[in-house]
Amino acid sequence: MHTEPPDLSQVEGRHCLFPPRVAEGVEVTERSDGDSIQYVVRNPVTSRYFLLKLAEYQVFCQFDGFKTPHDIASGQNGLNPRVTPATLASFLSKLDSLGLLERGGLGSAIEESATRHGRYIRYRLFNPSKLLEWIDRRFGWALGRPFIAASFAMMILTGLAMLSRADDVASYSSYIYSEYGIAVIVLIALTITALHELAHGVACKHFGGRVNEVGVLLIYYVLPAFYCNVTDIYRFGRRSQRLWVIFAGIYWQLAVSAMAALVWLVSTPYALLADFAFLVFIGGTLNIILNCNPLIKLDGYYALAEFTGTPNLQARSTQYVRSLIARVTGDPQARSPQAGRPVLFVSYWLGSIIYSAVLIWFILDWAGSSLIDHLGLLGLAVTVVLALLLSEKWWKPILINCREGLIAVTARIPKTLRSMTAFVRPRPVRNPSSAEGVTTMSATPATQTERPQTETATTPRKPVVTRRRVIKASAALVVLAVIAAPWEASTGSDCSLLLPPGREAVARANTDAVLSEIFVQPGDAVGEGARIAQLTNPEVEDRLTQLNAEITRLDANASKLEEELRVRSELLLSSNLKEVDRKRLAAELKDESLQIANWNSGAQPDSGFSKVSNAAAADRAASLPASLAVLQSEIELKQTEVDHNRREVERYRKLLEQGLVGAQLYDRAVAEMRVSEKELQGARARLEAALVEHRRTTTGAQTISLVAETEARAARSNFDALIAELHENRQQLEAFRQRRDILQREHDGMTITAPKAGVVLGDDLRKMIGRRYGRGEEICRIGELERFMLRIDVSEREIASVRLDSPVRFKLKTVPGRTFTGRVSKINAEPLTNQLGQRLYPVEVQVENSDGLLRPGMTGFARISFGRQSIGLILADKLWNALRPELWLF
Repeated sequence: MHTEPPDLSQVEGRHCLFPPRVAEGVEVTERSDGDSIQYVVRNPVTSRYFLLKLAEYQVFCQFDGFKTPHDIASGQNGLNPRVTPATLASFLSKLDSLGLLERGGLGSAIEESATRHGRYIRYRLFNPSKLLEWIDRRFGWALGRPFIAASFAMMILTGLAMLSRADDVASYSSYIYSEYGIAVIVLIALTITALHELAHGVACKHFGGRVNEVGVLLIYYVLPAFYCNVTDIYRFGRRSQRLWVIFAGIYWQLAVSAMAALVWLVSTPYALLADFAFLVFIGGTLNIILNCNPLIKLDGYYALAEFTGTPNLQARSTQYVRSLIARVTGDPQARSPQAGRPVLFVSYWLGSIIYSAVLIWFILDWAGSSLIDHLGLLGLAVTVVLALLLSEKWWKPILINCREGLIAVTARIPKTLRSMTAFVRPRPVRNPSSAEGVTTMSATPATQTERPQTETATTPRKPVVTRRRVIKASAALVVLAVIAAPWEASTGSDCSLLLPPGREAVARANTDAVLSEIFVQPGDAVGEGARIAQLTNPEVEDRLTQLNAEITRLDANASKLEEELRVRSELLLSSNLKEVDRKRLAAELKDESLQIANWNSGAQPDSGFSKVSNAAAADRAASLPASLAVLQSEIELKQTEVDHNRREVERYRKLLEQGLVGAQLYDRAVAEMRVSEKELQGARARLEAALVEHRRTTTGAQTISLVAETEARAARSNFDALIAELHENRQQLEAFRQRRDILQREHDGMTITAPKAGVVLGDDLRKMIGRRYGRGEEICRIGELERFMLRIDVSEREIASVRLDSPVRFKLKTVPGRTFTGRVSKINAEPLTNQLGQRLYPVEVQVENSDGLLRPGMTGFARISFGRQSIGLILADKLWNALRPELWLF
């Protein structure tokens, strides 16, 4: 939008006619802002507007071609204000340079000013007046209060709905950026921006203004934008109308963004309608903040200037700060700072300078890095030129002052000529009573609104109206015919060619190995079991050699252990026999010892053998072992003899006392008794010796039995250890043999063969030589290419319309000039979910590869036909499916 009147203090023109008069066609409109009255002057040639205060207007009205400057300056009859000749000369110079005086010298200066203003380069495209009038007639009701109130309510509700779904908005923004790219977003943003400028023009036309210029604007030479010259708003008497024209563009963007957001909220996510609505939403909101920035000459700047009642805010702020700095530095030619708002001027000047410096820095940094990277030294030169253009506002005044100082020193002009020149074309002098940019009121009255001349009542309208009606009726009939025309209903989606199950096999690496040889290439036909490749793995071969050496060593060790086992088995047998014999002997001696102990428990003390019967003596003797029973029997026999001899001695003693026998018989009986007693003692001694020897033998036998038992146990332990060692050796041998068999199979499996007959598929295998493959990793594929399966992922919104045997047309990217056909053979019952959370049902189509053009993995676009329907029904169905399912219940 372009609404700012120029700064007259910065423009110089050629000499005007003398006496001066206002140029023909200049229009003036009276405008009141509160208690102050201003006059808007319009130059019909350049379509530019200027503001004059009351005193300036009174002076301006006197330029009628008859009054001389002297008469005007003197204020004839006291009815007009008096001004100094210098001030009047400055005023005339400004009016002349702006083309407001007859024969004012605009020339190339005017054209250049119309094309370039500072760092804002404008290129006019066309006059939109008729277009805007037509839009205003058709859609002017949209600028009425009811519609605006309803639209703002819709914006607020939609904004709240978008805020409640902020996470979805953020994720969808990432999806839109990745799916469509920044170029599409910028294109839509530029389109909405162009319509944004037309919105300014429509609003201006609606309130009775003129809009005669639409064009392209380059901000800071690199930032593209559109503009619509609505400077005619300065003729509007009401500030609210001027503000509405300024905010019309932002209102348009907000309305479009809100409507697009509303469509996105009710549309099915990731459908074409939802994507387009979100793109419009992003494009509509993309530059609202930039437009509202008051530090650059866009909507925010003009709104701030209108709110504060300070036209040319940027130029006036700069001039105020320059005057203030000149006065502080003591410049004798410094002018007094203009009356106004010092805080506003200084703060805006500081903000504008900082923003401009930062923006220029970013532009130079971005453009300079790109240009230098691509063009080298030439890019550096272009960057320097761009830096000079962007900083022109700061270095050009210094250059002009230096040039003027040099001219003042070197020029030698007569004083009279200098005085004449000072009267006719003096240096611009600030008129203390004028505002920023001269505000003038023409001597001729100006209308508030000028519309094109309408047709008079005598103009024949009926043919025109009839023609329009015919055209409209014809267009309506064409639209109805198109809506009712039959069309092939279908759904389209990306597709890919796959080999059907069972018609493809994969040749995989059976072990971790390096590909060393290749015997086939992709596209070769091979038979089942044919050699495809050879793998090598030095680690497997080394391990196989080590295992063979270990198996040989364990075989030798097993033979050695078996021979030693035979020897130890004989020793174990001998030890077992000896242990059994020793235990038997010890057991026998122990039993005899028990018999002896039992015998001893029944024996009497040595006072003499008790008189027992022969049966009792025999039982007692029988309780002893056989070897000792003999000795016991001998003792008992001797005891019997002793007892008999004692009885005989007693009998011979009695007989001797009776004198029946002689003493010799008695002595012989005593001698025999004593001999028998000696023999009894000897027998007892022999028995005691035998008992002692038996005890000694029993003790030794037990010791020998324990030793034999220990030896047998040691022999068994050694035998068992040898058995265990032999078993362990055999287990290790078996384990090594199993590992050798596995490695041998791996070694044998390094020769890759074709799992089935077919055509070799995959990458160029020659490039893979030297690459390490993991176990089970694919080396190549063998496929039968006579038939393919076309997989089409159909959205869940349209899968209900797909039927088995539905015709399918598809094109492949590798064969763009040919259309293939087929029919739906299978519709999967379960959907798949893509990375966006959409549910897609795979649809399969059997495709014959009769001419051999098709290859697995080819992609393209397929369209499934549903039958012929009217275009209206098709569009209605598409629109219905584009809505969110939540809305279907209403």
